[in-house]
Amino acid sequence: MNQNDNKILDLMSIIQKRREELDGYKRPAMRTNGVLHLGANTINLNTLHKVGDVNFLLCAFDALLASAERQKIDPQTLNISGYTAGEWLCDLDDRRAYIEHKNAEAELAAYQDKLDAMLSSDKKAELEINAIAAALGAMNA
Repeated sequence: MNQNDNKILDLMSIIQKRREELDGYKRPAMRTNGVLHLGANTINLNTLHKVGDVNFLLCAFDALLASAERQKIDPQTLNISGYTAGEWLCDLDDRRAYIEHKNAEAELAAYQDKLDAMLSSDKKAELEINAIAAALGAMNA
């Protein structure tokens, strides 16, 4: 057995625990239809895959709300693509959380792949044999 195998298995265990923590995530239902019309631009929130893009829209909404306040306009009376600014802000926050969650899952998968590649062939065989034995209930190896 390679001397790094134990360290690799420890790291794989940490990855597994983090994956289990991420498994509890439930994507919240949207309050809006997710299609935002800003001037000539139409943005579907479900097509945003970068936190920076969502952050930009959050800043744009913040600027819009600040401007409404300076103009003495009640922000809740602003109709933006059929929904209030508050509803859009909630959906944007939820979208950012979703993207961050997906990024964390992808990062863990990448680490898992790297660790799998580093594990010695003897240790891989031992783990496979143990998995088969556990599935068959034959022995605790």
